[in-house]
Amino acid sequence: MAPYNVASTIRQALGSGVTCGDVDECAAANGGCDRLTVCTNTVGARACGGCPAGYKGSGETGCKEESACASNNGGCDALTACVDTGTGAGAGSACGPCPAGFTGNGTSGCVDFDACAAEPCAAGVHCEDSTAPLMTGTCGKAAVTRAYTRPFLYSTEPFFCL
Repeated sequence: MAPYNVASTIRQALGSGVTCGDVDECAAANGGCDRLTVCTNTVGARACGGCPAGYKGSGETGCKEESACASNNGGCDALTACVDTGTGAGAGSACGPCPAGFTGNGTSGCVDFDACAAEPCAAGVHCEDSTAPLMTGTCGKAAVTRAYTRPFLYSTEPFFCL
């Protein structure tokens, strides 16, 4: 609220010179306050209320719609897009889908698809999971031992399966 100023009050008064009354600054154009705020008449001045939920700024400087996505990507996973779904007090957001190579959704979170868990290699064979956006795994070579059938010749030399 503006400080009380006698000179300002005199300029803002109406009357015959014998009796004076306060001018209601809020009566026209909401007193210069943003249309979304409340203008409160005071003696010789006016006060603008705060912006409603979903808006930022002030009644003095103006209320601007606040993006639900502006803070923490609207609660969406960092890999997804956040889209505003409403305005003002009804403002909200929606999360886009996870990118290729990821499972889950934008709201609960995106996780790199584990192709090795989905389709494991043979026992003892290392699986190398490819990075997103690919959804594949690559099986490595397996070292195994084999016994020769000739007597007294047992070999543990590795051979590889492809």
